[in-house]
Amino acid sequence: MNDWVIETEGVSRRFGSIQAVDRLDLHVPQGAVAGFLGPNGAGKTTTIRMLLGLIRPQGGSIRLGGHDIHRERRKALTGVGSLVETPAHYPHLTGAENLDIACHMAGLPRRERDRVLDLVGLGGAAKRRVKGYSLGMRQRLGLARALLGNPKLLILDEPTNGLDPSGIHEMRTLIREAPERFGATVLVSSHLLGEIEQTANHVALMHRGKLLFQDTIAALMDAHPGGLTIRLDRPAEALSRIRATHADAQEAEDGVRLPGRFTPAECAAVNRDLVEAGFAVSELTAVKPSLESIFLERTGSTGDLQ
Repeated sequence: MNDWVIETEGVSRRFGSIQAVDRLDLHVPQGAVAGFLGPNGAGKTTTIRMLLGLIRPQGGSIRLGGHDIHRERRKALTGVGSLVETPAHYPHLTGAENLDIACHMAGLPRRERDRVLDLVGLGGAAKRRVKGYSLGMRQRLGLARALLGNPKLLILDEPTNGLDPSGIHEMRTLIREAPERFGATVLVSSHLLGEIEQTANHVALMHRGKLLFQDTIAALMDAHPGGLTIRLDRPAEALSRIRATHADAQEAEDGVRLPGRFTPAECAAVNRDLVEAGFAVSELTAVKPSLESIFLERTGSTGDLQ
């Protein structure tokens, strides 16, 4: 068996005339925290529902932990914890009582309930009825339920939904440390690209049902090395001069852009050459791409990133 915890081959799903997921080959390695990104309608939620066996693909195969989810459903889903969209709870029961039910169904001891409540910061609210919980507290309770039994795979759909900045920070830390603390691999879907950049070490980008990229975040950044932006007078003349040594230089607003990576010494050399040639350089900035800028470039998306 290989080291893929999640492995799909040619997975497809259509709803009427809409191709929600189109021949998806998704691979998440053991021990990864993988960010799953895409704009509205990209197919993320459909994919997550197929991974959890909630809907069936119309083509292709899905393996979790090496087990085919349709031929070996129980084995595939054993040890999988999930938080999908807004979690459902019994509002008239307390947080502890909600987890008591989940523990009973899974054959887990009561101390497991207390452990996960403390993990998500709900130990002090365990005896309060859920109908009095805020949205963020309900989200934490959903995560607590997903953590019952120390799952080896966590599939989380928008886990920071409704959390305040402090709660987002705590959730980020919990997700980032999950492989080391719990031995869990994580697939996390989110529209908060900055959070994914600080949390995940792998990323999968979806757009219109197709997978555009999957690999480590480091590999994605290496594929988009950024560049050097220079603002100065007479940009057209400067561009001609710079192209003598940097053939890929491009015209930019009020200046010139040089794609690639530049050390501080290389930036200084470019600046010195231009100043000595009589150009008035007002700004020289080494641009490092963010996950958000790469995402927008890959998908062409300019709106809601959910």
